[in-house]
Order: sequence, then structure tokens, then C-alpha cells
Amino acid sequence: MLYDPNPLEDRVLKEWADQIHKDLWKTAQNMEQSEDWLYDQAGDTFLMACVRLAQVFDTEIRHAGIFIENNREKIAFIYGLAYLSTCKSLRLLNLAGQRQPGLGGDIIQVCIDQLKKESRHEAQCNIVLMRIKQIIKMDCYQRIFGRDRRQLVLQFFDEIRNEEQEIYE
Repeated sequence: MLYDPNPLEDRVLKEWADQIHKDLWKTAQNMEQSEDWLYDQAGDTFLMACVRLAQVFDTEIRHAGIFIENNREKIAFIYGLAYLSTCKSLRLLNLAGQRQPGLGGDIIQVCIDQLKKESRHEAQCNIVLMRIKQIIKMDCYQRIFGRDRRQLVLQFFDEIRNEEQEIYE
């Protein structure tokens, strides 16, 4: 069965980028500039397999939302995430997480476990964890220093100023 559209196609990724925080997208794009190990060339068998997986996550419903259950499948998924560009990797993880809540946490745990074992999957796990860490860090900075937070603080100061004026009038 063929699916359309390709959830990892540039046009579709840009549509998704419009739905997420613009700084997240910019961070992912900046991270991609230093990624020279990627396998996600157009038409490549690896990319087509990842596209098919993304289409499955995007369209099919499974019992209890379980797609990736055991560690072997999770490690294979980690390889896919590591060798895709950051933007495609985040979108694939996003689609998977929508269908299988908790998968992101499972992926992080498997990566940590593999690093503790000093396994042969160490490089791929490091890539995935580094990307997730950067995105989480950016998200935290955005929450602390973002425009919405700044507006709330300014609004709070205005309320205090107004209350002080009422007291002294």
C-alpha cells in the first residue's frame, strides 16, 4: 500500500515547522550544518525505509499504539534517527511519539543503557542523545527567556505599579 504524502519530504517538513516553535526549527537546521555522516539522500534505500516507517506512524493504527516494543527494535529505530538529518529525525520521532506515547523516554533510556555498556551502538546513541539534549536545552531557554515569559513578567510589574499607585492615591 502506498501512502501520500511523504512525511519526511522537505515541503511536508516545512509545513510541520510552521506548527512548532520557530526557534526549535532553526536549532535543528543549525545542527544539520555539521552533520556529514547522514544517509538520507533522495532515493536512497535507507531514506525510503525511514519514509515508509514515517508513513506507517502517520497513517496506521495499531492495537494499543505499540509499534516498537523490544530493545532490538528500539536500537534499530535509534540507528534510523541517528543517520537521518536532525529535522527529519525529529519529525520521525514526533510521528512515532504521537502513535506510541512514551517512546521518546524509552529511546532515551535505551541510549543511556547502551552507553553504560559501552556497546557497539555508542556512536548512534550519542548522536540521538545529543540532539535531544540540544532541543530540550533550547526549549528550556525559550520558556525562561522567551517572549511569552517576558510579557508575563512585564504584565506582573504593571500590576504591581498600578497597585502601588492606588495605595498612594
